[in-house]
Amino acid sequence: MTYKLQDSSEETASVQVTDTYGILPIVNELLVALTYEDADSDHVIDMLAQFELQAIDLSRSLSGDLTNSFNEHLELQERLEQQKTEFHWNRVEDSFIEALDPTLDQLNSEAQLKEHDADKIRELIELIDDALATYKDTYGDGQDDALLSQINDNLTLLSRALDNPNKLGVARTYNGSTTKIRKATLHDLTENISEDIGFLTHAE
Repeated sequence: MTYKLQDSSEETASVQVTDTYGILPIVNELLVALTYEDADSDHVIDMLAQFELQAIDLSRSLSGDLTNSFNEHLELQERLEQQKTEFHWNRVEDSFIEALDPTLDQLNSEAQLKEHDADKIRELIELIDDALATYKDTYGDGQDDALLSQINDNLTLLSRALDNPNKLGVARTYNGSTTKIRKATLHDLTENISEDIGFLTHAE
């Protein structure tokens, strides 16, 4: 590794580090995977697990123990998973859209905020994904396959746009005589998602 001796100096000092535990290649592959794959992909999860094992070995060789820290982190993740909101649908009392409307309203409201909460939007996306899976299990007759695919594509686009708004592209509005083109917003996309869900054959 090379370091500048001072911020204003061009002189550098180099330190040779022996990567006894092979951590650097694992970290490199993990960073590449995180850059080009979803955070919950099998490859990312596998590389993270390998990194944790190597880091624990390194810690023990330095008379430390990271095991407890990793275990506490995993326990926290499990608790957060358990706290996640799930889609509940009383089919006797509510139609599909009635059960999902509060979630869609939250999504649209959050997307309109200048300082929106990206984590909250991701949580709502997961809830809608869960609801759509329930819908498909209930009415899996193939009538809505194309529309469900379009909704899922838009949910994926929404998730990606939280990290990179440029992925949203443009929106077109027609005022009766002319079509205006402008930069699309998160709310444009959430409105499209809500509208498409309302068009599902068995939504009402």
